[in-house]
Amino acid sequence: MKRLLSIAMLLITLLCATTDKVAAQEKGDWGVGLRNSLYTHTGHGAKYGVGVFARYNFIDGLRIEPSVSVVCGNGCSVDISADVHYTICLSKTHRNMWLYPIVGVGVNEINRWSMSVNLGVGYDWDITHNWIFSAMVRYMIQTANHAYLRNPIVPQINVSYRF
Repeated sequence: MKRLLSIAMLLITLLCATTDKVAAQEKGDWGVGLRNSLYTHTGHGAKYGVGVFARYNFIDGLRIEPSVSVVCGNGCSVDISADVHYTICLSKTHRNMWLYPIVGVGVNEINRWSMSVNLGVGYDWDITHNWIFSAMVRYMIQTANHAYLRNPIVPQINVSYRF
């Protein structure tokens, strides 16, 4: 897993170094959205999550994304996170495709209450000026040290509306 995470971070670094235009998502932009998640490697099989999130750009390209998801499996639990994204423009002509690294913190009750550090990568595609489709994957490093509680890998599909 550490190898996969290292490769992902290396790719993000290379993309950052080769893009000539940093994100044009402007300071003050904000939006809300719906999220579908699949919590894999939880120690008790995969669990489905559905939630809501908000995004706010502090400066051009740098945004915060607080989110709340309800995670259902054998029982339901909650995942509350706050992530930071640094958006990088991938398309110089269309300016509607974005890549971003994800760093954040969270608290969840996937198997038992635990704090987490979230690391990952995401991709935004501006469907229209206001509607955005996102795909992301996060690796949640849990603080609980129980044998059955694992560090989940969470792929997510999102739809959001930017104001």
